[in-house]
Amino acid sequence: MKILEIAYKPPEFGGGIERFVNGLSKYLTLNGNEVSIMISGTENKIYIKNNIKFIQIKVKFPYFKKLIYNIKLYFYVKKT
Repeated sequence: MKILEIAYKPPEFGGGIERFVNGLSKYLTLNGNEVSIMISGTENKIYIKNNIKFIQIKVKFPYFKKLIYNIKLYFYVKKT
């Protein structure tokens, strides 16, 4: 099964929801699922770590990060 999770920061660096996403994604990959996590960052890139695909979206303004992130996420999901 393909699963897309959303976290504001890379899961290994955050607390709260990021910590939950990290544990859940590790569990899901161990059970044969393909997991992708969409995160915000300083550049647009895709990388794989511990069998988990990270889709990093570049955001520029710290006060508008969540708004920009949500808009970009909407268009990314709409395309796929």
